[in-house]
Amino acid sequence: MRTPLPLLLLCFGCTLGPGDPFATLSARVQASLSQPAGRSAADGFQRLSTDYQVRFTALRLDATALELVDLGSGATLAFDPARPPPGYGLCHNGHCHRDDGALVDYAVISAEVTGGGGPSAVASLPAQELDVLAGTDLPLSCGEGCTLPSATVGQVRLRIRGLVAEGVVRDGRAQPRIPEQPFRLQALLPEGSELSTPTAIEVSRHASPRVDVALTVQLGASLLDGLPLEQLPTVGGALDAYPPSMPDLQKQVRVNLAETGLDVVVER
Repeated sequence: MRTPLPLLLLCFGCTLGPGDPFATLSARVQASLSQPAGRSAADGFQRLSTDYQVRFTALRLDATALELVDLGSGATLAFDPARPPPGYGLCHNGHCHRDDGALVDYAVISAEVTGGGGPSAVASLPAQELDVLAGTDLPLSCGEGCTLPSATVGQVRLRIRGLVAEGVVRDGRAQPRIPEQPFRLQALLPEGSELSTPTAIEVSRHASPRVDVALTVQLGASLLDGLPLEQLPTVGGALDAYPPSMPDLQKQVRVNLAETGLDVVVER
Protein backbone atom coordinates (compact mmCIF):
# COMPACT_ATOMS: atom_id res chain seq x y z
CA MET A 1 0.00 0.00 0.00
CA ARG A 2 1.40 3.36 -0.95
CA THR A 3 1.71 6.31 1.40
CA PRO A 4 -1.69 8.03 1.71
CA LEU A 5 -2.23 10.88 -0.70
CA PRO A 6 -2.88 14.40 0.59
CA LEU A 7 -6.63 14.65 1.05
CA LEU A 8 -8.97 17.54 0.36
CA LEU A 9 -11.31 17.87 3.33
CA LEU A 10 -14.78 19.09 2.55
CA CYS A 11 -15.84 19.38 6.17
CA PHE A 12 -13.70 20.82 8.96
CA GLY A 13 -14.40 20.26 12.65
CA CYS A 14 -17.79 18.63 12.01
CA THR A 15 -19.74 17.34 14.99
CA LEU A 16 -22.81 15.26 14.34
CA GLY A 17 -25.94 15.20 16.46
CA PRO A 18 -29.00 12.90 16.38
CA GLY A 19 -30.50 14.62 13.33
CA ASP A 20 -27.26 14.88 11.40
CA PRO A 21 -25.91 12.49 8.73
CA PHE A 22 -23.78 9.57 9.87
CA ALA A 23 -20.63 10.84 8.15
CA THR A 24 -19.28 13.46 5.78
CA LEU A 25 -17.31 12.31 2.74
CA SER A 26 -14.40 13.74 0.78
CA ALA A 27 -12.62 11.91 -2.03
CA ARG A 28 -10.05 12.18 -4.78
CA VAL A 29 -8.75 9.93 -7.55
CA GLN A 30 -5.20 9.73 -8.89
CA ALA A 31 -4.06 8.11 -12.14
CA SER A 32 -0.44 7.48 -13.14
CA LEU A 33 1.68 5.42 -15.52
CA SER A 34 2.74 2.02 -14.24
CA GLN A 35 6.39 1.33 -15.06
CA PRO A 36 7.45 -2.04 -13.57
CA ALA A 37 11.20 -2.63 -13.71
CA GLY A 38 10.70 -5.95 -15.51
CA ARG A 39 9.04 -4.19 -18.45
CA SER A 40 11.51 -1.35 -18.86
CA ALA A 41 13.30 -1.07 -22.22
CA ALA A 42 15.62 1.56 -23.68
CA ASP A 43 14.46 5.01 -24.83
CA GLY A 44 11.37 5.08 -22.60
CA PHE A 45 9.80 1.98 -24.13
CA GLN A 46 8.01 -0.76 -22.17
CA ARG A 47 7.94 -4.44 -23.10
CA LEU A 48 4.75 -6.31 -23.95
CA SER A 49 4.14 -10.04 -23.49
CA THR A 50 4.38 -10.43 -27.30
CA ASP A 51 7.96 -9.05 -27.52
CA TYR A 52 6.71 -5.77 -28.91
CA GLN A 53 7.71 -2.59 -27.12
CA VAL A 54 5.65 0.59 -26.75
CA ARG A 55 6.27 4.17 -25.69
CA PHE A 56 3.12 6.08 -24.82
CA THR A 57 2.52 9.65 -25.96
CA ALA A 58 -1.06 9.68 -24.68
CA LEU A 59 -2.98 7.47 -22.27
CA ARG A 60 -6.40 8.53 -21.02
CA LEU A 61 -9.06 6.65 -19.05
CA ASP A 62 -12.63 7.90 -19.35
CA ALA A 63 -14.04 7.60 -15.81
CA THR A 64 -17.57 8.67 -14.97
CA ALA A 65 -17.89 8.19 -11.21
CA LEU A 66 -16.23 7.02 -8.01
CA GLU A 67 -18.64 5.06 -5.82
CA LEU A 68 -18.67 3.70 -2.28
CA VAL A 69 -20.63 0.44 -2.23
CA ASP A 70 -22.44 -1.49 0.50
CA LEU A 71 -22.17 -5.06 -0.82
CA GLY A 72 -25.28 -6.41 0.92
CA SER A 73 -25.82 -10.15 0.57
CA GLY A 74 -23.58 -10.11 -2.51
CA ALA A 75 -20.58 -9.96 -0.20
CA THR A 76 -20.68 -13.78 -0.02
CA LEU A 77 -19.50 -15.46 -3.22
CA ALA A 78 -22.44 -17.54 -4.50
CA PHE A 79 -20.96 -19.05 -7.66
CA ASP A 80 -17.81 -20.74 -8.91
CA PRO A 81 -15.72 -18.30 -10.99
CA ALA A 82 -14.37 -21.29 -12.91
CA ARG A 83 -17.96 -22.04 -14.00
CA PRO A 84 -19.70 -18.68 -14.42
CA PRO A 85 -23.51 -18.49 -14.47
CA PRO A 86 -25.39 -18.04 -17.76
CA GLY A 87 -24.75 -14.68 -19.37
CA TYR A 88 -21.13 -14.51 -18.18
CA GLY A 89 -17.80 -15.71 -19.52
CA LEU A 90 -14.22 -15.36 -18.30
CA CYS A 91 -13.94 -14.54 -14.58
CA HIS A 92 -10.74 -13.19 -13.01
CA ASN A 93 -9.47 -10.54 -10.60
CA GLY A 94 -12.88 -10.09 -8.95
CA HIS A 95 -14.78 -9.54 -12.21
CA CYS A 96 -16.57 -11.61 -14.85
CA HIS A 97 -17.07 -10.63 -18.47
CA ARG A 98 -20.77 -10.30 -19.26
CA ASP A 99 -21.81 -11.50 -22.71
CA ASP A 100 -22.08 -7.87 -23.90
CA GLY A 101 -18.44 -7.30 -22.85
CA ALA A 102 -19.03 -5.40 -19.60
CA LEU A 103 -16.80 -6.12 -16.59
CA VAL A 104 -19.10 -7.06 -13.67
CA ASP A 105 -18.01 -7.46 -10.06
CA TYR A 106 -18.40 -10.84 -8.32
CA ALA A 107 -20.65 -9.25 -5.68
CA VAL A 108 -23.15 -8.08 -8.29
CA ILE A 109 -23.29 -11.55 -9.88
CA SER A 110 -23.63 -13.25 -6.47
CA ALA A 111 -26.64 -11.07 -5.70
CA GLU A 112 -28.17 -11.98 -9.08
CA VAL A 113 -27.63 -15.71 -8.47
CA THR A 114 -29.13 -15.71 -4.97
CA GLY A 115 -31.90 -13.22 -5.65
CA GLY A 116 -30.89 -11.40 -2.49
CA GLY A 117 -30.09 -7.81 -1.79
CA GLY A 118 -27.18 -6.84 -3.96
CA PRO A 119 -24.59 -4.11 -3.79
CA SER A 120 -25.85 -0.55 -3.55
CA ALA A 121 -23.87 2.63 -3.94
CA VAL A 122 -24.18 4.77 -0.81
CA ALA A 123 -22.21 7.58 -2.48
CA SER A 124 -21.46 8.41 -6.10
CA LEU A 125 -19.11 11.26 -6.98
CA PRO A 126 -18.90 12.36 -10.63
CA ALA A 127 -15.47 11.83 -12.19
CA GLN A 128 -13.99 12.76 -15.56
CA GLU A 129 -11.33 11.70 -18.05
CA LEU A 130 -8.06 10.85 -16.29
CA ASP A 131 -4.81 11.78 -18.02
CA VAL A 132 -2.51 8.94 -16.99
CA LEU A 133 0.72 10.36 -18.45
CA ALA A 134 0.17 13.76 -16.83
CA GLY A 135 -0.40 12.10 -13.46
CA THR A 136 -3.95 13.22 -12.71
CA ASP A 137 -4.66 14.03 -9.07
CA LEU A 138 -8.32 14.99 -9.03
CA PRO A 139 -10.34 16.16 -6.02
CA LEU A 140 -13.94 15.08 -6.59
CA SER A 141 -16.83 17.44 -6.00
CA CYS A 142 -19.84 15.69 -4.54
CA GLY A 143 -22.28 18.60 -4.37
CA GLU A 144 -25.06 17.50 -2.02
CA GLY A 145 -23.72 13.93 -2.03
CA CYS A 146 -21.10 14.57 0.66
CA THR A 147 -23.06 12.86 3.42
CA LEU A 148 -23.21 9.13 4.07
CA PRO A 149 -26.01 6.98 5.52
CA SER A 150 -25.45 4.18 7.99
CA ALA A 151 -23.67 1.43 6.03
CA THR A 152 -20.83 -1.06 5.90
CA VAL A 153 -18.90 -0.07 2.78
CA GLY A 154 -17.10 -3.11 1.38
CA GLN A 155 -15.96 -1.78 -1.99
CA VAL A 156 -14.74 1.32 -3.78
CA ARG A 157 -15.33 1.27 -7.53
CA LEU A 158 -14.49 3.47 -10.46
CA ARG A 159 -17.06 3.53 -13.24
CA ILE A 160 -15.38 3.63 -16.66
CA ARG A 161 -16.55 3.80 -20.25
CA GLY A 162 -13.49 4.08 -22.48
CA LEU A 163 -9.75 4.21 -22.99
CA VAL A 164 -7.48 6.02 -25.46
CA ALA A 165 -3.83 5.06 -25.97
CA GLU A 166 -1.37 6.54 -28.47
CA GLY A 167 2.35 6.19 -28.93
CA VAL A 168 5.09 4.38 -30.80
CA VAL A 169 5.52 0.63 -31.17
CA ARG A 170 8.58 -1.36 -32.20
CA ASP A 171 9.49 -5.04 -32.36
CA GLY A 172 11.98 -6.34 -29.79
CA ARG A 173 12.83 -9.43 -31.83
CA ALA A 174 15.99 -9.76 -33.92
CA GLN A 175 13.83 -10.12 -37.04
CA PRO A 176 11.21 -7.36 -36.69
CA ARG A 177 7.65 -8.26 -37.68
CA ILE A 178 6.80 -4.58 -38.19
CA PRO A 179 8.86 -1.39 -38.51
CA GLU A 180 8.90 1.12 -35.67
CA GLN A 181 5.81 3.29 -36.16
CA PRO A 182 3.04 5.21 -34.37
CA PHE A 183 -0.08 3.47 -33.07
CA ARG A 184 -3.56 4.53 -31.96
CA LEU A 185 -5.98 2.55 -29.85
CA GLN A 186 -9.49 3.49 -28.78
CA ALA A 187 -11.41 1.08 -26.57
CA LEU A 188 -15.10 1.61 -25.89
CA LEU A 189 -16.47 -0.24 -22.86
CA PRO A 190 -20.06 -1.48 -22.41
CA GLU A 191 -22.36 0.30 -19.98
CA GLY A 192 -21.76 -0.81 -16.40
CA SER A 193 -18.02 -1.41 -16.76
CA GLU A 194 -15.97 -0.70 -13.67
CA LEU A 195 -12.74 -1.22 -11.78
CA SER A 196 -13.08 -2.00 -8.09
CA THR A 197 -11.17 -2.81 -4.93
CA PRO A 198 -12.31 -4.11 -1.53
CA THR A 199 -12.30 -1.94 1.55
CA ALA A 200 -13.90 -1.88 5.00
CA ILE A 201 -15.54 1.37 6.09
CA GLU A 202 -18.02 1.43 8.93
CA VAL A 203 -20.44 4.34 8.74
CA SER A 204 -22.30 4.56 12.04
CA ARG A 205 -22.76 6.64 15.17
CA HIS A 206 -19.90 4.65 16.69
CA ALA A 207 -17.34 5.59 14.02
CA SER A 208 -15.65 8.85 13.04
CA PRO A 209 -18.06 11.28 11.34
CA ARG A 210 -15.51 11.97 8.61
CA VAL A 211 -14.53 9.63 5.76
CA ASP A 212 -11.67 10.67 3.44
CA VAL A 213 -11.08 8.37 0.45
CA ALA A 214 -8.15 8.47 -1.99
CA LEU A 215 -8.22 6.06 -4.93
CA THR A 216 -5.17 5.37 -7.12
CA VAL A 217 -5.25 3.65 -10.52
CA GLN A 218 -2.09 2.77 -12.46
CA LEU A 219 -2.13 1.83 -16.15
CA GLY A 220 0.75 0.78 -18.37
CA ALA A 221 2.01 -1.49 -21.12
CA SER A 222 0.10 -4.52 -19.84
CA LEU A 223 -3.01 -2.97 -21.43
CA LEU A 224 -1.60 -4.01 -24.82
CA ASP A 225 -0.43 -7.52 -23.85
CA GLY A 226 -1.51 -10.21 -26.29
CA LEU A 227 -2.57 -7.82 -29.04
CA PRO A 228 -1.61 -8.91 -32.57
CA LEU A 229 -0.17 -5.53 -33.52
CA GLU A 230 1.18 -6.86 -36.80
CA GLN A 231 -2.42 -7.39 -37.92
CA LEU A 232 -3.55 -3.81 -37.38
CA PRO A 233 -4.32 -1.70 -40.45
CA THR A 234 -2.19 1.36 -41.11
CA VAL A 235 -4.28 4.53 -41.29
CA GLY A 236 -2.66 7.91 -41.82
CA GLY A 237 0.80 6.46 -41.18
CA ALA A 238 -0.14 4.84 -37.84
CA LEU A 239 -1.33 1.42 -36.74
CA ASP A 240 -4.96 1.99 -35.92
CA ALA A 241 -7.32 -0.04 -33.72
CA TYR A 242 -10.81 1.41 -34.01
CA PRO A 243 -13.56 -0.36 -32.00
CA PRO A 244 -16.04 -1.47 -34.71
CA SER A 245 -13.33 -2.97 -36.91
CA MET A 246 -11.42 -5.01 -34.29
CA PRO A 247 -13.84 -6.81 -31.91
CA ASP A 248 -11.33 -9.46 -30.81
CA LEU A 249 -8.73 -6.82 -30.05
CA GLN A 250 -11.28 -4.83 -28.07
CA LYS A 251 -12.12 -7.94 -26.04
CA GLN A 252 -8.42 -8.49 -25.23
CA VAL A 253 -8.07 -4.88 -24.05
CA ARG A 254 -11.05 -5.38 -21.72
CA VAL A 255 -9.46 -8.55 -20.34
CA ASN A 256 -6.20 -6.68 -19.72
CA LEU A 257 -8.00 -3.73 -18.15
CA ALA A 258 -9.75 -6.08 -15.70
CA GLU A 259 -6.30 -6.93 -14.30
CA THR A 260 -5.65 -3.30 -13.38
CA GLY A 261 -5.00 -2.95 -9.68
CA LEU A 262 -6.49 -0.15 -7.60
CA ASP A 263 -5.17 1.15 -4.28
CA VAL A 264 -7.50 2.83 -1.84
CA VAL A 265 -6.49 4.79 1.25
CA VAL A 266 -9.16 5.69 3.81
CA GLU A 267 -8.60 8.15 6.64
CA ARG A 268 -11.06 8.86 9.44
